[in-house]
Amino acid sequence: MPYSAIPRAARALGLSLGLAALCFSGLSGCTGLALPPIPVAITIVTDAEIIAAEQDGGNVDVALTLFCDLFSEERLDELLTTFGGADIAALVDIPSVELESLEFIATEGDFSAYTMAAADLTVIGPSSDPIDLGAVSDANGLGEGFELVAETPLDLLNDLNQDECGVPTLRLASDAAPTEDTRFTVIAHVLVYTQLNFQ
Repeated sequence: MPYSAIPRAARALGLSLGLAALCFSGLSGCTGLALPPIPVAITIVTDAEIIAAEQDGGNVDVALTLFCDLFSEERLDELLTTFGGADIAALVDIPSVELESLEFIATEGDFSAYTMAAADLTVIGPSSDPIDLGAVSDANGLGEGFELVAETPLDLLNDLNQDECGVPTLRLASDAAPTEDTRFTVIAHVLVYTQLNFQ
């Protein structure tokens, strides 16, 4: 699941690691200092599909990819080292990674037949309530794409235990069964929170 090389992320990460460099050069009182969050986009699904012929009603549920180690320690180290270098990246801790939104982009067909979309995350393992990932509605249809934003952001580092996986499910609704196939990509927009740690 590749990280998007977006300029906004590079600028934010550059500022964060620039502050780290200043502290490393001698400023006091830097340990524990929270740095600006780093926006990152991850493509988590590239060819999800809804086959119209397989649907017998207006409600469609699509299970997406597993959420497992989207931000493993190795991935986070790679992200920080790419922009700041190994020496500076080693001074930065990452206390949380919050899922800002999920963006759904049609690559074949569209979502015009659907007037409502929602998503939730079911954790694999002991029974637990699904985690809300946001909802959107439009009486005129959802068009070529839409974005879901949860009221409470999901912390991918702390809300999911180590080695714990979740299955996000997209739930679409319309007044009638779809008549055309739809294929789509899903992009997760996250904020990586960092702080300095000198030991």
